[in-house]
Amino acid sequence: MPRRFRVSDFPRPADFGTLLSVVSPVLGLPVRGPFRASGLPVFLPFRGSGLPVSGPARASGRPGIIFSPRFSSSARPRGTPPATIQETKVDFFSYVNGELHAEGVPVSAVAREAGTPVFIYSGAAFASGLTSLRDAFGETPVQVCYSVKAASNLALLRKVADLGMGADIVSGGELYRTRLAGIPASRVVFSGVGKTAREMAEALDAGIMMFNLESRGEMELLAQVASQRGAVAPVSLRVNPDVDPGTHPYVATGLKESKFGFPWGEAPEMARLALSMPSLSLVGLDCHIGSQLTSAGPFSDAVAVLAGLVAELRAAGASLRYLDVGGGLGITYRDESPPAPSEYASAVVRAAGGIEGLTLVLEPGRSVSGNACVMLARVLYIKRTPAKTFVIVDGAMNDLIRPSLYGAYHELRPVAEPAPGAGLSAVSVVGPVCESGDFLARDRALPPLSPGDLVAVFGAGAYGFSMSSNYNSRPRAAEVLAEGTGWRTVRLRESYEDLARGESVWNLEKILYNLPLIDGPREPARVLRPGLPAPAGQAPRGCRTFAAPFRGPARALPGDPGPPVSVRTGETPPDSRKPLRRG
Repeated sequence: MPRRFRVSDFPRPADFGTLLSVVSPVLGLPVRGPFRASGLPVFLPFRGSGLPVSGPARASGRPGIIFSPRFSSSARPRGTPPATIQETKVDFFSYVNGELHAEGVPVSAVAREAGTPVFIYSGAAFASGLTSLRDAFGETPVQVCYSVKAASNLALLRKVADLGMGADIVSGGELYRTRLAGIPASRVVFSGVGKTAREMAEALDAGIMMFNLESRGEMELLAQVASQRGAVAPVSLRVNPDVDPGTHPYVATGLKESKFGFPWGEAPEMARLALSMPSLSLVGLDCHIGSQLTSAGPFSDAVAVLAGLVAELRAAGASLRYLDVGGGLGITYRDESPPAPSEYASAVVRAAGGIEGLTLVLEPGRSVSGNACVMLARVLYIKRTPAKTFVIVDGAMNDLIRPSLYGAYHELRPVAEPAPGAGLSAVSVVGPVCESGDFLARDRALPPLSPGDLVAVFGAGAYGFSMSSNYNSRPRAAEVLAEGTGWRTVRLRESYEDLARGESVWNLEKILYNLPLIDGPREPARVLRPGLPAPAGQAPRGCRTFAAPFRGPARALPGDPGPPVSVRTGETPPDSRKPLRRG
């Protein structure tokens, strides 16, 4: 039966553009021009449709509307952010009918098919993190370059490309990922203190936007590599402003004792050196003072240092086009109150002091992907000792290392919504890895859990999977992307075969078959991938094989052929049109 709408069912729109972004999807109309909803679903159907309803709509029992976090850009002086911005917090992970959902997908359905541990990303949440930051700067020229190291799955990077944004990379491997995902090299910034000559050459050949230089030695090597290739490398100087970001010491990068950047007092001298090198073109200044900043003050201080250098460097002949203010905007893991995008934008623009002719470059990472993902783990055992109670789950420090490495707090919730008034007890949630430091939470007050229950670890999108490892020879988890009411696997769970890929043992066949070793020169190791045609005399198609590093054909071992893998990493190709599974 068609639902009847009342005006009171809808939140009051902030402006006509917001109204269009809500009404048009309902009527099946496209939204274009300044009111386009940035490619995000801005309308979620009503209660009973299986989609999450949160906030005031949930509390009142009214139909749920979710606004895309786009902002109106009414007329205002160029170079100033909007004075007031209607910013609505949207919870992309919420309980619906007693079960945790990622957008419109019940996460238990993902666990049943994809297994655990598994990382589940909300496509809408990820895109929202990018667009909300871009739009907060209003008419100020800005280029958003997503920090690939935070979460680097190809499906996420394709969203970056589709939104017209760029990437901040710190390795040749990350450059390769951006190319696979379709991010134009002209929107790629190469940061990091240890760029190799090979990486420099690859980035030059690709035609990236600029290199952020961090030492004199790096500058001289890049000049040499560019000269040998007959190229001119666009560069910016990363300046260390000696600003305390007030964050964990491991992620504080702007102090004078940090390994990153040039001390700000040396910047003019290094700029003159760069200008003297014909194979370098000085196009910008850069700084990045740290990660997980929860105050706008350090950003203002750092940008003010950069702004003070701009006039001096321009007077020395530098044609500066970019002011790269880095990233570092924090998120809420527990009770932090980081600046809203509008507050951050206002602080940066004010500190820049109305400098003309410069495009601001932003390098957000955690603020985009951090709260756009949960990691699911399944309870294996409940272990009670006289000292404490342990909840042992199948997710471990090799999957999410932040609690072990930084002592970081991640909220944990059962996937099944606890009953009202359910009692809480202090437990430590730990994994199977053979380390006392393998924990996801210590002495945390949680509702009762039993073996087989699913637990969601929130805030797992930034430096979660991207920092995972195979420690204890544990295959890395699968990654899943939820979009609306559908989902798809965007990275396959690793297999035991993946753990040994690239390795060889010269007498492995003797061990397996109790065969005598054959004297003679060793042959290169061969591992046939499932589904690929086998060379003559070797294993039949669809069988797993082990290397035969001595004379004679490789012998096949029986086994499952495994799922097809389209990209060597096991990730879904970014141009995949594979239909979404329905939750």
